[in-house]
Amino acid sequence: MKPARTGRRVPTFREMHARMRTERAEADLMATEARIHQEAERYRRGMHRAG
Repeated sequence: MKPARTGRRVPTFREMHARMRTERAEADLMATEARIHQEAERYRRGMHRAG
């Protein structure tokens, strides 16, 4: 039986779950990078103040 070409194929549960995990991982990565930038900025300011 050929797959129907009418409309979009409904993604399987595994596909939806994988996409959800990927999006969450990307959000976590962005949040982590933002935190690293903030800590680096604070560290640089502290060094300047101490220097």
